[in-house]
Amino acid sequence: MRLGSARSAVDVLRPQHAGNRHAHRVQCAVDGRAIWFESDDLPLEPALVAFGSALLVPALHSGRILRMEGPCCMQWAANMQVLTEEFRKLWYRGHPRPCIVPERLESLTQRRRSGTLLCFSGGVDAFHTLLRGGHRVDTLVYVVGYDVKLRERTRARAVMALARDVASEVGCGRCVIRTNLRRHRLVRSTPWLHSFGGALAAGAHLLPSHGDRLLLSSDGLGFEHPEVGSRASTDHLFGSASVAVDHVSPSVTRIEKIRAIAGERIVQRHLRVCWRNVGALANCGRCEKCVRTMLTLDACGMLGRYEGFGCGRGLQEAI
Repeated sequence: MRLGSARSAVDVLRPQHAGNRHAHRVQCAVDGRAIWFESDDLPLEPALVAFGSALLVPALHSGRILRMEGPCCMQWAANMQVLTEEFRKLWYRGHPRPCIVPERLESLTQRRRSGTLLCFSGGVDAFHTLLRGGHRVDTLVYVVGYDVKLRERTRARAVMALARDVASEVGCGRCVIRTNLRRHRLVRSTPWLHSFGGALAAGAHLLPSHGDRLLLSSDGLGFEHPEVGSRASTDHLFGSASVAVDHVSPSVTRIEKIRAIAGERIVQRHLRVCWRNVGALANCGRCEKCVRTMLTLDACGMLGRYEGFGCGRGLQEAI
């Protein structure tokens, strides 16, 4: 297969293991700078498709081609061509075809284990998928470096403890992954709202020996917002021959989700919705997302049970 020209391509070199006795790390040179993922919980696979999934939208946004060194799953590569067309219609009509050019395609699958992974941050959407989605969940996956920055160590420890406690209470496994993906200039210059779907899918491609299915929770809008990069019509295309990706409950609104889970004690103890990441509590109780969640919980008669929102104290002032 003919590769793109050096001037128009982002070179994605073959990922390598780079672990030490403290963590399992895989890393890949992209545009001459390393992107890495690491975990203390489970070994990670140096899967080229993981990096390709995370970098597809940033490459489209920059108007460049991903030139990938090493073998790629044939099914994944075919999916990327379809996905490229979908994103071109949404945001990047002027981008050249194709977006991703693998060095070599393979039809062989990686070593896999039957199991379901769920991207879990402790929010309404993830809790609804876990408790009401109708799927058995084997492992909760949370990535530090996405919504919580690597430098926010205190908050990262709190979210990691949340994932650990919830996994223990529901009787499933958990895996926390850390990454510097969002620090890379290619990703940093791309709207995260466009690219986060592929970034979430990357986590599953790093764990093919621990699960063959990834659940991504819908955003609770009840419809596909044109600016959101994780959607029912596209998320499944981030899958490969080894890992399927499913978008869960796309037509269920966040109000409906809150009503369905508000009475669950595990949600009352652990719900985390805040995007501001300030203060000692999991939720600031002042930002738009916190306030509308509090309002719905109050309408359900449950807000007083949520310590993470100060049991509703100060809601009038926040409004």
